[in-house]
Amino acid sequence: MQISIIIALFCIFYLASATFLPRAFECPEAQNGDVDSVFSFPGNCSKYYECADGLAVEKTCDPGLYFNEEKPGCDTAENSTCDVPGGYEA
Repeated sequence: MQISIIIALFCIFYLASATFLPRAFECPEAQNGDVDSVFSFPGNCSKYYECADGLAVEKTCDPGLYFNEEKPGCDTAENSTCDVPGGYEA
């Protein structure tokens, strides 16, 4: 009986965490042989993901700089391509 309760609680916790916890960023599959790419960070213009060999690394721009997809990398606010409402305050 106790084992059944423990298993049920584990299943509930697992399903709840899979549903409500944010998922880690997954790098998209490389196209045209390009394996190194950068991607914007959801909700925060001063962060971005750098993908290399399929692995994502979270990066943070220096203070006063924001992610620019066109560069790609960190840039001043007026040159940034960030379109997140309030993203410059994060």
